[in-house]
Amino acid sequence: RDGGTKWLIYMQGGGWCTEVHALANVHGYSHAEDVGHPELCSSRTRNYHGSSRWDRPTRNLSGKGFLSGNPGENPLHAWHRVIVRYCDGTLFLSSSGSSSSSS
Repeated sequence: RDGGTKWLIYMQGGGWCTEVHALANVHGYSHAEDVGHPELCSSRTRNYHGSSRWDRPTRNLSGKGFLSGNPGENPLHAWHRVIVRYCDGTLFLSSSGSSSSSS
């Protein structure tokens, strides 16, 4: 199948940031680019999660599932693929004080 007119837009997830040192230094978190984790907002601008400044000009997406260009790995391999970078450090949470029921 020709996917030349189709697009896959991947909205990258990310890790949130904080200025609470105890949260940013929790054991087990990693500063690797593919791991989301809390880090200090003031430090974030100097690494991958906080800026696109250090992005590589190209990426090898082999082994990355639906982002891969390998036809044996991804049925959407012929589609145009775009990665929209995440680097603002926001965290969205929700809580409800009451439950709802559907009828």
